[in-house]
Order: sequence, then structure tokens, then C-alpha cells
Amino acid sequence: MKGTFTIILLFLSFTASSETVWSKVGKEYSLDPVLLYAVALKESRRWNGKSSSSPWPWTLNIGKGMRFDTKEDAHAELSKQIGLGKKNIDVGMMQVNLIYNGHRVSKPSDLLDPETNIRVAAQILSENIRNSKGDIYLAVGSYYSRIPSRSKAYAEHVLAMVSKMKDTEVERILNN
Repeated sequence: MKGTFTIILLFLSFTASSETVWSKVGKEYSLDPVLLYAVALKESRRWNGKSSSSPWPWTLNIGKGMRFDTKEDAHAELSKQIGLGKKNIDVGMMQVNLIYNGHRVSKPSDLLDPETNIRVAAQILSENIRNSKGDIYLAVGSYYSRIPSRSKAYAEHVLAMVSKMKDTEVERILNN
């Protein structure tokens, strides 16, 4: 089952130094890059054929998930929804919610930048881990919901993905 995850190395996976964004941000916040990637998969997975998938950077959720082919299309829809007075919008591959975490960026469209989106999510996860006194299930679950039944199922799913990706090519690539 470890081969189930195929990583698609989009343009956003590497910084100029060839270090992955996942590794770079993970180091900054003392988080496992595989955990960050698993959260991104849970939040914005887009299938690329039958057997491979990747987090999708131009994902919005405004009561329903929407994936856009381009950053410009996602930006146009985000602007439109904000113009209509919508505030409860999840943005980007980590689905950062504007109501609760919009204050972490200067403007909502900043969250359509993959590295910014991952960095904001890492801030949230890092705070959750600190606030939960290291209880990783509580911390990961709280990223999604403070309702125990919802947060428990979310954490179990994300941490199961982390477990499946450990000791695989995916982990090796993410930790580069």
C-alpha cells in the first residue's frame, strides 16, 4: 500500500535552492514535511489520472470545493465572492480559512501563493501543537475543527496518510 501515493512535483515543490517548499517550511516551524503534505492532500487533493494525485494550489471552498486551472481564475472567483460579502472562504492547497486566519496575510489573494499558503498552515499547526501540549491528534484535528468527533476523524485520516508515506519515495522527495 506504500506505493499508493505518487507525488507530482509541480513548479511549486522546489525553491531556488532545490529544497522543497515542504522541507523549507517544515524546518522553519519544526514540522514534518510529510505532515504538511498530508494535510494539503486532505484539504485540496486533485487526481491526475487514476493512480496519482497532488495538492492543488488554486482550490477554494465556499460551501463547496472548487478547483481552478489557473491562479488567475481562482483569484477572480475569490475576489467575486469577497465582493458578494462572503467571508467564510477556505483558500489554497492548505484551505486556510479567511474568517479565522485571514489576519495572517495582508490580502486574501496572498493565500493563492503556494509557499505563503503552506507557511500560514504551518503557523497554525505549530500553534495547535503548542496549545495541545504536543498531542498530535488534537493538534492536527484542530486544524480542521474544534468539534471533537470531526477533529478526531480528520486527524486519523491525515495521520494514516503520514504513516503510509513514511519510508517511501514521497518522504525522500519532500525532505529534500
